Amino acid sequence: MAWIEYEQDEFYRLYLEEELDYVPGPSPGGAAGKLKITRQAVHKAIEKDRLDAYRVTRDGDLLAIYVTEESIDAYSESETRWKYMPKKLLARRG
Repeated sequence: MAWIEYEQDEFYRLYLEEELDYVPGPSPGGAAGKLKITRQAVHKAIEKDRLDAYRVTRDGDLLAIYVTEESIDAYSESETRWKYMPKKLLARRG
């Protein structure tokens, strides 16, 4: 389910009514910081269905991306994450 697409009004209506299927989390940059991987690795993980993200648009233009908290938690426990960690951080993994 990698990308979950919503128009802006529908996304925020569902968010305020707490009717979204997954908890929207940080942007790809924020997810990268939490996971200690690069932002590019976050986008690659979304494309490969390893992370789920909301893509919020207005009239077809991208406004925001939110990576779901559930998928961040699951990914942080996976071994796949270590494959995308920058080498200097990987060396500290110890």
